[in-house]
Amino acid sequence: MVRTAARESNFDPNARATTSSASGMYQFLDQTWLAMMSRHGGEHGLAREAGMIEQSESGRFTVSDPAERQRILDMRFDAGIAARMAGELAAENASILESRIGRQPTSGNCTRRIFSGQAVRPN
Repeated sequence: MVRTAARESNFDPNARATTSSASGMYQFLDQTWLAMMSRHGGEHGLAREAGMIEQSESGRFTVSDPAERQRILDMRFDAGIAARMAGELAAENASILESRIGRQPTSGNCTRRIFSGQAVRPN
């Protein structure tokens, strides 16, 4: 996770991409962040926020109150919360890889999966 934070933001919890919605130390896109918060927020003391996130039939994650949506998205700038969600995303990716390759993946396998565009999708 340390290498990921270094690569994605040079450890800057306030980093923002200029070409996408990627924000925070781990450069979570809006939809990926909402997906991770929906699935794992409750496990990390954020059940209220997780409960506000709904997933449409198309797989898109939404929050009905715009102010609450922004507050949840702004949690990407909290290094502690972002690190926990990045850990959950890494675990999801590792689990998918393990089921596909039949063994526990290496960090290199996981990195290649992310950079080849095969990381866990938000839905």
